[in-house]
Amino acid sequence: MKEKINTNPNCIFCDSNQVIKFGKTNAGNKRFKCKSCNKTWVEEKVLLERPPTSELVESYFKGNSIRQLVPFYSASPQKINKTIREFLSNSPNWEDYIDNLGLNQNHNIVYLIGQNFSCNCEHDDCNNNFLALAVDAMSSFVLGYQISISNTNDVWKKLIYKLSQRNIKVNTFITKIDDIIQISIKNYYPESKHFTNVIKANRQKEINCYINKLPIKNRLIFDAVKMYDTLDNKSLNEFLEKKKSSFSECLSVFQQDFYSEIEKRCQITKENNNDELLNDFKDRFEKFHMIKCEPTPLINGWIAYNMLKKQPCGFSRLDFYKQSPTNSNFKDFSIKKLPKKVSYNKIDFKKFTFEIGTRLVQLPFTETKCDKRLTNYF
Repeated sequence: MKEKINTNPNCIFCDSNQVIKFGKTNAGNKRFKCKSCNKTWVEEKVLLERPPTSELVESYFKGNSIRQLVPFYSASPQKINKTIREFLSNSPNWEDYIDNLGLNQNHNIVYLIGQNFSCNCEHDDCNNNFLALAVDAMSSFVLGYQISISNTNDVWKKLIYKLSQRNIKVNTFITKIDDIIQISIKNYYPESKHFTNVIKANRQKEINCYINKLPIKNRLIFDAVKMYDTLDNKSLNEFLEKKKSSFSECLSVFQQDFYSEIEKRCQITKENNNDELLNDFKDRFEKFHMIKCEPTPLINGWIAYNMLKKQPCGFSRLDFYKQSPTNSNFKDFSIKKLPKKVSYNKIDFKKFTFEIGTRLVQLPFTETKCDKRLTNYF
């Protein structure tokens, strides 16, 4: 009978040949143990080439669970959990980041919207949480946020106060909530209007009515131009002037394409952009199993990711907010690198103009003396 040959290496600590196999690492490298000195080591240790942590976090925000990311990052769920949380904790605050970026001077319409979410933690009294958002109406760009354990007067007061302290000017606030918010708006934005009781479906039905009746289709261009004229920021004009055109002329010259773009958007967007944003938040945060007692880093990162990522149309919410295409991305945000403008010559300017126009068409008109009702609905 052949004697079994020991192919295991000698101990690297005491040079004993009493070495046994002791499993493998997560990377698949062999682990050995010395029976003489009881020490273990890994032979042929290979350094893993993991993707950048920013890509790991983006994959998580896209909807992948921690366990689904194990083969992507070649680490245990606990390690991935810790890596994501540390990365987001060291990322810049979203409000500070956009303040350094430079906000538009005036905001015609800002929505105040909120969403409840659960926070898995050891204390029963903080399982329920609430996220309050201030969102630019045209671009669905988040201007500020506040997190609280419930939808209370205090959370809205803090959010509105922070907006005023950051010198964010707002002509009109729109929200479903009345008494809770109205006092804070009067205190910090005494000259701003405040509308409530907004019916979302009517504006969409009105747009569909225009689209299906040729004689009044031009009303859509009129509405888009009217809302564009109310905007303080008109960065798009800089490029249109070089083309010896204007916003209204661009929509009029390519009116059939513009109508087609609106029809396409009506089919895709069953809800307004802000509801779409809240639904994305709700869907993702219902699966955020790693949320502990401090959800702020995750929410802060999620907001940044969604504001800077390119949407299916090819532009980000930041692009629409600035009316100027940028090279924005989540990785640059994480290292506090501000996005740069992209030359209009490198983009489909007609597509970009139409995208802004379709968003403007869906906005409500707030030119009314009544404080509780809109003349048109979105």
